[in-house]
Amino acid sequence: LVNELKYVLTLIIPFGLIYAFFRAEFNQSIINKIVIWSSILIAFPIFFSNLLLFGQSTYYPGPTMANFPTWFMGIYDKLNPKMLATRFFFSEGNTTGIVLFAIYPVLIRQFFTSSRKWLILVLVIIQGWAMLILATRVATYGAPLMIALVIGVWLFLVILKKEQFNWRNLIILSAILLMFVAALPFTPAVKNLEVDNRNNQLVIDDEDLRQQFKDSLDDGGLIPGTAEYNYFYQYMVEQYYWLLTISEEYYKWYYPYIIDPKFYIDLIFEYEFWERQSGRQFQQIFFDYKWDKLNDTQKLFGFGYSRFMMGSILLEQDFLMQKYTLGYLGTVILTFPWLGLLIYMLYQVVRNIKKACNFDLIVYGVAFGAILGGAYMSGHVLDQFFSSTFLALFAGIILYKLNQLKKED
Repeated sequence: LVNELKYVLTLIIPFGLIYAFFRAEFNQSIINKIVIWSSILIAFPIFFSNLLLFGQSTYYPGPTMANFPTWFMGIYDKLNPKMLATRFFFSEGNTTGIVLFAIYPVLIRQFFTSSRKWLILVLVIIQGWAMLILATRVATYGAPLMIALVIGVWLFLVILKKEQFNWRNLIILSAILLMFVAALPFTPAVKNLEVDNRNNQLVIDDEDLRQQFKDSLDDGGLIPGTAEYNYFYQYMVEQYYWLLTISEEYYKWYYPYIIDPKFYIDLIFEYEFWERQSGRQFQQIFFDYKWDKLNDTQKLFGFGYSRFMMGSILLEQDFLMQKYTLGYLGTVILTFPWLGLLIYMLYQVVRNIKKACNFDLIVYGVAFGAILGGAYMSGHVLDQFFSSTFLALFAGIILYKLNQLKKED
């Protein structure tokens, strides 16, 4: 009960923070300082702990095995890409990556206005490298994406004559963008994706064999739940596990095949490769499988957070995760307000499109959308106070800015 209460409060408190941040009426100087210090306190430890090899690995227990300069020296011939990712002391790589992803456009925006451009430039470069080093996909692809997006927004506003064009700013930011784009193929996230693609190709090449095995699979009418039934499917898993595309930890430890071997046989033979190729797809299949065992009343309230977290298989996708933990009722009450808030913001922007079309407000909107989008893509946002606080911060700032526009009218 205590864990359930903590979980619900973690989802509720950020709504109160939105009001607090809205009432705080932060001026631009305070917002800039919040973003700068957030960047320093998150990105610098990740960057230097990787460089000096004392930071914790994002995906493996223990420290990072090699620093980022070795990415360009053939290190992947010796080490798995996941051993090169670094999260320092932050407990959740996805959560940390999404926060960096969200504050990055606001940091880049400061480069255009700050009197200390060299400081902002250093922060932009180090945070970009920290995002590549962290090696989550959101952070890795997010670094060059956000630079390109901010440049694009700025040029668009220049065309509208709402911003001043400056060759120096364009050349510097474009050079940083090209640096990260050039580094992208050497990052642990991209290299790990290449490893997954090679492994997946081996399974695709065996598709004809899979169909042959499927056609010949026959349990002889064994009764589900009997020892003979379970032994038969355990043996089948042991014969065909190599057709799975998930890490062995899933079927050996997280949800051992000896408990429910028929689930894994169905996973292999009843789902096409493209439906089960990633860990995220497996998580979705697993929870849909368990969800279908609930009655309508149970689906209204969900599995419960404690029960959900007791397992080792977690669905890294907010909104859907809350459906399973809180049920339909809890999802509507505790997560839909974020979507309602987004719709309200868009409505207010459309109503005041001329005034709302300014650099600061657009960048805050990008930051807010980045966290919500990251929540859906990678999870660990709505139920992590660290990331949901930043979500509330940008929501409060945007609402305050929109309210100021209304007062001007």
